[in-house]
Amino acid sequence: MEALAFVLVSGGIFTAVLIRRIWPSHASRTRRVLRSVRVTPIANLAEERLACIVGNVEVEAPLLTAPLSRRPCVAYDTSTWFSTENGVLAQVVNERQLVSFFVVDATGRARVDAPSAALCNRPVVRPRDTVELGIRSAFFARSASFDARARMRPDGRFEERVIEPGMTIRIAGSINLEPGAALDAVHSERLYRDANPVRATITGSSQFPLLVDVIE
Repeated sequence: MEALAFVLVSGGIFTAVLIRRIWPSHASRTRRVLRSVRVTPIANLAEERLACIVGNVEVEAPLLTAPLSRRPCVAYDTSTWFSTENGVLAQVVNERQLVSFFVVDATGRARVDAPSAALCNRPVVRPRDTVELGIRSAFFARSASFDARARMRPDGRFEERVIEPGMTIRIAGSINLEPGAALDAVHSERLYRDANPVRATITGSSQFPLLVDVIE
């Protein structure tokens, strides 16, 4: 699978690098890279630029239910692996879902709206955890390419990450400003105090998903 990582370059600007390996093996490395990127206040976001923001998650749409942990969330990233004939764990299914939500900091509010997000926070379901047969079967049934006979295999490994309402997150993606959002800093701060408007939308794609980490 592919994942998008943001790497610092000169002048405090960062660029995107495509990682063509299994995502969970790179989660901790991507988390470190994401935490090293300069954070931009929402009021200072620029159109069509990659940016990293930090803020609290607020709900906009009905919540999702994560398939393995059953937790209500705004995004989840769920994977499973099985042993191949030579004993190597191979990823079989990866499912990511996201509903639109808000990220709020001291300067404004941004909407998160993308098909999915690559989560690199600590998993709520880990490979050593046991997943009930009914839950795992329902998860595998989502994938038409998955061999139904493997649902009963005992060697499966599962991992699931979620983003829940109220969490403080660090998120990186492409910025689209809302109409009228290009205001001077003083005016924007006054607008935020008066109406807390949505200033920007942060987006990604299935090929280049948003990167999200949780600040604990």
